[in-house]
Amino acid sequence: MLSFLSLGSLYKIADWLIFPLLFYVFRYRRKVVRRNISIAFPEYTTEQVKQLENRSYRQLCSVIAEAVYGWRAGREKIEERVIFDSTLKDIMSEFDEHQMAIVQLSHIGCWEWFSNVAFRFREIGVKMLVVYRPPRNKRTDRFLCELRKKRGCEVVRERQVLRRLYLARQNGEKVLLAMLSDQRPAPKTGRVMVDFFGKQVAFINGSEVLAKKFGCSVYSLSIKQLERGRYAVSVPKLADANETGDAVVQRYATIVEQNIRLQPHLWLWTHNRFRDNS
Repeated sequence: MLSFLSLGSLYKIADWLIFPLLFYVFRYRRKVVRRNISIAFPEYTTEQVKQLENRSYRQLCSVIAEAVYGWRAGREKIEERVIFDSTLKDIMSEFDEHQMAIVQLSHIGCWEWFSNVAFRFREIGVKMLVVYRPPRNKRTDRFLCELRKKRGCEVVRERQVLRRLYLARQNGEKVLLAMLSDQRPAPKTGRVMVDFFGKQVAFINGSEVLAKKFGCSVYSLSIKQLERGRYAVSVPKLADANETGDAVVQRYATIVEQNIRLQPHLWLWTHNRFRDNS
């Protein structure tokens, strides 16, 4: 029902209802957020940490509003708000010669809107697969799965990715694999220790492993917020098919850090990224 409202109305709900509940009432992961910011920006004063904490929660509430808006908004409406630069043509031309490519996303801006680009890839015969780690809440799980399917994506659980890619290769399907790769790796998943905000932090190495196995290039997304509800997106190539090793993961971590430093409030600071650091 909320998706029938305008984005402006949803922002008001986010500002006047969701934000006070998350920030003041439930105090959702506030200790984690403040600790993460303090580790990432040790030069910040206490007041600067509090200011970024406040802005990051307001951005999180905006993302919730934008995700709800995206439930019913058509392709054209989202394309007006997510503007890709010329690098999108580079990744699309990848499929002139190759069957697969990987794009790594991060929790910056409204990541749920970026899957809207699946419509463009479908026009050139490419299916966009979104790697998915199910949340604990089953209602959130269903909502996010349906939201991504509405944008033209196929949702693939992380444990089924390898099987799905082998099937695609066997059937001659052209696929773009989209991975949110800035989360802290699960205990039993592959990981690489990289430099991130001056700390040694574990990052998922799944994209590098898959790129090596299937001989495909890796791209990454860089996001800039133009104004509330409008994002400029670049998709630079991260590594060619013949580039492998931990250096690829480090390159991705560096790009994510640079993107966060550009507009720190856009990142989802609620992830416990520095759990092993003091």
